[in-house]
Amino acid sequence: MLQKSIENGIQILDIANEAYELYISQSGNEKIKLLKIILSNFLLTGENISYEYKKPFDILAEGLSCTIELGRKDSNL
Repeated sequence: MLQKSIENGIQILDIANEAYELYISQSGNEKIKLLKIILSNFLLTGENISYEYKKPFDILAEGLSCTIELGRKDSNL
């Protein structure tokens, strides 16, 4: 069970890490498959598309959009 979870985690990270390159290099049908793996709740409003990331890609995307405020190296001296 643990081994399968680790393998799934590695596969998810691989997809997330290579998503842009995969999308650019694939045919139309393959692009759709990739988007369906990562995204859900597509909504087209005029010229705008909205979507939600599926779990666990939502956590990865949220992490990319967060900024972390770190103190200066000498702030605790």
